Amino acid sequence: MIYKCPKCGQTSEQAGNCPNCNVPMNEETAPANGGAAPETSQPQESQGSKE
Repeated sequence: MIYKCPKCGQTSEQAGNCPNCNVPMNEETAPANGGAAPETSQPQESQGSKE
């Protein structure tokens, strides 16, 4: 079973509160894509100079 924080998205195999937000983690249902892990990469801001 996987548990996920509704606030920050932290995942854990143990029930309880999120170590980051201290809010109760929710049970995650099995993904519809056959159990493959979802992409967790997020777009990153450019480190270039801003004009």
